Amino acid sequence: MFGMLDYRAYKLLWLICWPLRLVMFVASWGAVFIAIMISSSLDVIPLYRIVIAYAIWEGFGIVLSILRWLILWFIKKCFFWLVEIIPSKADNVTEAKEMVVGGPLTWMGKKFMTDIGNWTDNDTQEFAALMNMRARWFFGSNERVRKRVGRFAEHYEETGQQPIEMTEKERNKLVADLEYSWFEKALVNPIAFGAIVKIVVITIAILSLDKSHS
Repeated sequence: MFGMLDYRAYKLLWLICWPLRLVMFVASWGAVFIAIMISSSLDVIPLYRIVIAYAIWEGFGIVLSILRWLILWFIKKCFFWLVEIIPSKADNVTEAKEMVVGGPLTWMGKKFMTDIGNWTDNDTQEFAALMNMRARWFFGSNERVRKRVGRFAEHYEETGQQPIEMTEKERNKLVADLEYSWFEKALVNPIAFGAIVKIVVITIAILSLDKSHS
């Protein structure tokens, strides 16, 4: 066993898991061809074939998710057995291990919730950069993050109250006007956006196959 600072251990674990993420990504999108082929062989109307293909694809997704979870569980068990995590950004070993798994979003989130008084402009930029591309490009997430941080920092200066010391209702009320609409959430959320993309891809593929066979 050898020691490693938590943020460095995160980078090493990320590199170790990268091939697995790539394989799962390819397998997930490769499954669409199987789903479309199975669905296209059925003698039902296009709408039913689209629904069936989507259900098959989601079924593959569930199986892949379980397999991915099992492999990641094994990798993390081996990793933490071989590597002694030394807290740097965390307060203790348990928290450091959580940061190794969760990465920058975990430790930035901790600082935001518990140490907003020492939050800097660099922290804001780094935190905003963790948002996905759709949020940054189309829905002004950088500006929303800046305003959100500003309001909690101002609240702390006025009351001495850290965000973690506020109730969830109080936090939501403070930044209610900065929340995403249901449409924005659907496009920003990876699961919802993935479902939309799957439906679009399957619909185009099945209708195209129908047209080519007619």
